[in-house]
Amino acid sequence: MSENNGSYKAGWREDVAALAPSPAGHVAIGGRDFPIYSFLDLPAGDAIHVAALGDEIMASESMAGRIELTIEQLVLLSGRAPGFEGALRTLTPRQLVAVAARSSGVEVPREAGASGSADSSPASAGSTAGGPASS
Repeated sequence: MSENNGSYKAGWREDVAALAPSPAGHVAIGGRDFPIYSFLDLPAGDAIHVAALGDEIMASESMAGRIELTIEQLVLLSGRAPGFEGALRTLTPRQLVAVAARSSGVEVPREAGASGSADSSPASAGSTAGGPASS
């Protein structure tokens, strides 16, 4: 890195349009395809909310609370895609956990009963440490 001796050179330009987010993945529910964005590609306010929701999911003592918070977090990760919240509410808790885990970059067993118990919660899926990688 070169020394600038306290002077600032103007003239650089960052074209944020070149950094426009594209979905890191997609979720198909009921014949509809919904985008899922990396945590790093969300608007800053939504990214902060996603991180806070992750903390709330981990702290929630009720399964119903975890499900509601996970749905809210996924809606934000979808870029607030129209109809996504309603589609998420048609899923079973196991499907919801799988979608949430995949959205955070975690692989989960695809078969019912393959791992974990019926009490498995989406809490681990609420982690936002880096989020899914951008494609």
